[in-house]
Amino acid sequence: MLNYTDFNKLLFIIILTVALYSPLSSARFEDDEAPLKNKIEISFIPGILFGGSYDYEEGYGTIKPGPSVEGIFAWYVKRYGRLFLSYDHQFTHLLLKPQTSTMPSATVKAITGSMLFGGETDIPLKYRTIPFVGMGVGTTYLLSHIEGAKPDFFFLASFFGGIKFPINKTVGLRMNFKLLITIPSGNSSSMCIEGHGCKVSVFVDTVGRGEFGLGIYLLF
Repeated sequence: MLNYTDFNKLLFIIILTVALYSPLSSARFEDDEAPLKNKIEISFIPGILFGGSYDYEEGYGTIKPGPSVEGIFAWYVKRYGRLFLSYDHQFTHLLLKPQTSTMPSATVKAITGSMLFGGETDIPLKYRTIPFVGMGVGTTYLLSHIEGAKPDFFFLASFFGGIKFPINKTVGLRMNFKLLITIPSGNSSSMCIEGHGCKVSVFVDTVGRGEFGLGIYLLF
């Protein structure tokens, strides 16, 4: 019987396989065999990340929307397909809501980060804009600004798309729309908050988050 851990491993392998296969098998176009003038793409994308909640011992918490910044390093393996590594960092707040009315709600500062590896493919059009789609897998963490707190790490899958707006042959704007899906690991960690005591936070359900970003990309 497939247990919880084995299912996560299988899901990780499936998504990673599809993510790496997609840029290598992108549809052929008339100029697909033309020599690549640029093989590296680097992007810097400020944005906003929103959504996400988790349960703790006597209530639940919500991750508030907050500013994010993402860096992407991509290597072209085909004319329209590339593999990428990315890191996404967000500054946010956790809103803790106890189930009992005897304890007040609390808000604490926190940071989240995600590291992804995967593939993305451009969809060439006759216009100057370049749509793209992609997916990746990796890990994400949540760290509250509480003394003694340690980061919680979770498996992460990402599905995204967007549009690139070339300014010239080496510089352009990149607009991202991203869905981040956190798969719970069953691990737990304690958070001690004044007025709340020490609570155990556990991601018990799949957590979906969204992100919108607009930044710049460079071709080398």
